[in-house]
Amino acid sequence: MTVPADPRFVGRAVSVRVNLLVTYPTSAGGGFNNVDQIVERTVQLTAAPPGAQNAYRTIFWYGSVTGFVLLLLSGWLFRVLAVRVAECALPARLLPFEANARS
Repeated sequence: MTVPADPRFVGRAVSVRVNLLVTYPTSAGGGFNNVDQIVERTVQLTAAPPGAQNAYRTIFWYGSVTGFVLLLLSGWLFRVLAVRVAECALPARLLPFEANARS
């Protein structure tokens, strides 16, 4: 479906009927069988202003990059805190492994 890039259509809603042929597994005894079914839905779509797709993509990529940077930063911070805690900890004492240890 294509909507012309006309400002008169911005904010207007259109009702669209969608028919999909879906295939999904269902259990049958000890295995699965694929079932084909036509699913029909009616949805309301509202037209966005021209260029909204570019704005959406820009926001998506800024959010993705920001999330990735925050993930790396939190991992680095966790590593720094782990090293600081290890520096303050008492030294570890190794115990010899005994083959016939009692439980």
